[in-house]
Amino acid sequence: MKWLSISKDRGFTLVEVLVTLTILSIIAVLVYTALHTTYRVVKEVGGVMDLHRPFWGLSEIISADIRGAYLSQKDPITLFEGDGASRNMLSLTTFTPYQPKGPARMVRVDYTVVSKGDKALLVRKIHERDGKAVDITVLLEGIEGFRVWFLNKGRIMRTWDSKKGLPEGVRVVVSTEAMDMELLIKLR
Repeated sequence: MKWLSISKDRGFTLVEVLVTLTILSIIAVLVYTALHTTYRVVKEVGGVMDLHRPFWGLSEIISADIRGAYLSQKDPITLFEGDGASRNMLSLTTFTPYQPKGPARMVRVDYTVVSKGDKALLVRKIHERDGKAVDITVLLEGIEGFRVWFLNKGRIMRTWDSKKGLPEGVRVVVSTEAMDMELLIKLR
């Protein structure tokens, strides 16, 4: 019965070592696959976020300006006008918090597309009540389009005039080569 005795200096057999290495190899492949997939997804999401990043602040500024729109038929300085058909511009009197000087006050804000070399820029101009421009900001470079539509009584209109009062809502689409940003802002 010598073959049943267990000796203290006995090591692992070749089969035990091979089974252990096989199991560890499978675990290593699974861990590598999970890490590589996670890395690839994080990289893709980062790329998408980089495309959206310029639009985050832009959408906040445009929305705040339009939501703060003020129009009074008794005050000829106030206006809310836009042309989405030919000039692709929007001008309005607003109480916007996004101003270069101090707290929100009534100013006129113009959104226009300006060409600079081979690039089109979306520009925001802030004017004081006397009409003097106090701030000109390039909101986005390399745009392909800036479209404005006005919603009123269930109809969509390409132009708007202050004589009509404030529209029920405004739809703004800013297009770049990479993507489009669409805002729908309700005013009443």
